[in-house]
Amino acid sequence: MEVGAGSLRYDWIDAWASVDSAPETLAAWPHHGIVAAADDLIVSFHPTKPWLVYLDRMGAVRRMVPTDLAEAHGITVSRHRGKQSLWLADAAMRKDPERAYASPGDDAGSTVIEVDLDGHLLRGLPRPPDSLYRDRHYRPTCAVAFDDRIGGNGDIWVADGYGGDMVHRYTASGEYRATLDGTEGAGRFAVPHALLIDTRRDEPELYVADRANGRIQVFDMDGLYRRTVGEPFMSRPTWMAAYGELLFVAEFLPPRLCVLDAEDRLVGFVGEDQTAPDREEWPNQRTAGGDLERPSALAAGRFNSPHAVAVDGAGNLYVTEWLIGGRTIKLERL
Repeated sequence: MEVGAGSLRYDWIDAWASVDSAPETLAAWPHHGIVAAADDLIVSFHPTKPWLVYLDRMGAVRRMVPTDLAEAHGITVSRHRGKQSLWLADAAMRKDPERAYASPGDDAGSTVIEVDLDGHLLRGLPRPPDSLYRDRHYRPTCAVAFDDRIGGNGDIWVADGYGGDMVHRYTASGEYRATLDGTEGAGRFAVPHALLIDTRRDEPELYVADRANGRIQVFDMDGLYRRTVGEPFMSRPTWMAAYGELLFVAEFLPPRLCVLDAEDRLVGFVGEDQTAPDREEWPNQRTAGGDLERPSALAAGRFNSPHAVAVDGAGNLYVTEWLIGGRTIKLERL
């Protein structure tokens, strides 16, 4: 099925990732990230096991690497000092169809780590200062590193979207530097779910998907507020990926991809389904016996509950969805 926004056209490839079709996957509730890395590899996380999954552009599994994570909620490619690595943010929570969020009472397992492209651990980031978390949990959802190919200093930014509603800054060596909570800009963050170092212009900027506030807050690389994006037309920005002059923003209420131009003006929406969140028990459904199950209303060309979006070097898009059984969709650029 062909979908698009403006002059952009894509071939919608449903159930793209072969790992999603495993029988045990249909009973899982994956909630992970996805990213395009070197050698045409698409890196995601296994729906049921604590494994990184490496896929080719056809969706076939090339390899799987065990980790100690509950789930790689956020996955980011970093290029620092000529080397490519992956940053993984683990909120220490796994979705469970029987119990909604299956999370521990504390946040002891919450972590942000860096691994090489083979999945080998390189280092972990220290937790933010305890003084920031006296009455809240640390549950990181995303981490990005400042790319030094564009003159950056290697700083690492971490979004705590499920705990403290803050964004933390670390040096390239992993030392804590500072915290943003949104009051420096348009107002207090509410679920700062994802981050992006935007390099579409001459000067890079930090984009914060301020999800529950329905906007993106933009800062310079020193954490100084610049502007707000998307308030007239965004509802729940949850993830971001840039390609050329375009910015693709995944939203789950309503489910869609929002496409912005080089000036962050709206180009259009891809795969929008305004009715999906109105369905009972969305993003899933109830059986006659009262159990949660995968929704039967899934349709090609319409998103159900986008979580993360990635773009490869050819401009193809990859979207993971948050629902029982999971769903990974490829939008192949035409």
